[in-house]
Amino acid sequence: MAATLTWKLLFDRDSGAVNGVTAIFGADAVSWMSGNTVFVVLLVVMLWGIGAGVLINLAALQDVPAELHEAARLDGANAFTAFWHVTLPSISPVILFQVITTTIGVLQTFVPAILLSPANGPAAITAVPEANRVFMVDVYAQYFAYSKYGYASAMLWLFFLVILVVTILTFKIGGRTVFYAVDPSKEGKEG
Repeated sequence: MAATLTWKLLFDRDSGAVNGVTAIFGADAVSWMSGNTVFVVLLVVMLWGIGAGVLINLAALQDVPAELHEAARLDGANAFTAFWHVTLPSISPVILFQVITTTIGVLQTFVPAILLSPANGPAAITAVPEANRVFMVDVYAQYFAYSKYGYASAMLWLFFLVILVVTILTFKIGGRTVFYAVDPSKEGKEG
């Protein structure tokens, strides 16, 4: 939330640093918080939050056994082949986790879209620019601004089903390419 408000200040038309930097190069001030340009600000805010995912991927990369890379080099693999056949399969469970959690997080975007509206307080929900009117903003508006409680609840149930289907499809499609060091179907069986 604080990051969103910081970016809102940076992209302010009159006193924002982004317009200050572009003015150095002779560009006119852009009204970032109106029209379709507000979606650009929303994308910047969303990209700002990828740091946690980068740390998780870094931890996965550090967990790849060095012996596998050494064996690949001894077998004559170049850097790309070693990455494709050793590193990528080793981190594939983490990649699947990242794809699923990031997809769900992006679909649930709400707070940045609300905070980037030009109005503040309760009026902010109806003043969200059309470019930032994501699904969760519409649900919130239906519930709190228009008092359509049943409709908003139905929208959320439908949204739950969409997320469930997307997650299942991701597991089905991505699960075939994920390498597990221990076969999950044989784990725990003696034999």
